[in-house]
Amino acid sequence: MKFFRYLMRNRSMGNIISLKNYYLNNKNDIISISGPSGSGKTTLALQLFSSLIQLDMEEKCIWVEASEPFPKKRLEALLSGNLTRKTYVLKNTFIFPSDHVITSFKEQLDLLVSLSSRAYPPGIKYFVVDNISHHLRLYLSLQRNITQRSKEINRFFDEALFPLIMRFKRENIIFIMIHEISQDPNTGVNHPFFHKLFNRVQAIHFSFQGSLRLGTHILNIIPHTEQSFQVSYELKNEGIFICHL
Repeated sequence: MKFFRYLMRNRSMGNIISLKNYYLNNKNDIISISGPSGSGKTTLALQLFSSLIQLDMEEKCIWVEASEPFPKKRLEALLSGNLTRKTYVLKNTFIFPSDHVITSFKEQLDLLVSLSSRAYPPGIKYFVVDNISHHLRLYLSLQRNITQRSKEINRFFDEALFPLIMRFKRENIIFIMIHEISQDPNTGVNHPFFHKLFNRVQAIHFSFQGSLRLGTHILNIIPHTEQSFQVSYELKNEGIFICHL
């Protein structure tokens, strides 16, 4: 378990940065984050890209917001101790859509398809999609035909997700997906919505299994090629901090 040994050596850093440094040093480029509401998944995504951005390389981020406004105040709190970085990150994070929240699956699909081919601002290094399956879930809830549901899921992968991933691999862009979850009634285990779809993507998975409101603070870390493990964590203004292994 190289990932686990690396974390053991670096846990004195106190936060999640040791995890993503290992991840990027080993040339992975897709991060998948899932968890219950309030567990810290959006905070983790904000923390990852905002701390990774290299100012001297003029790196930038695209953030696609599927279901609610971009959490600007949360990002400002994460970076409150570094005015230079905060100013740079806020200026160089491009929100899509820029003037409203996506209202339908068709709008989200069309946007993701267009972002797989349109010109980006120079220096884009990170691409985040928050609540990536939100509108797909709502759309499929209206589809009663099983064959049609399967067709739409495959269309989302073939027309939107796969072309984006191929572009990101060509252009060395880090892709971060944030997922809503559902609970398996048979096992009680939380899974991202449409996890079988997203499991086609080779990624490292950060899976929050508890809710801060309920007093549980467990994060499952699932490297693509290694055994998974759990850590406990705290959620602070500065982000996710690892407590115990």
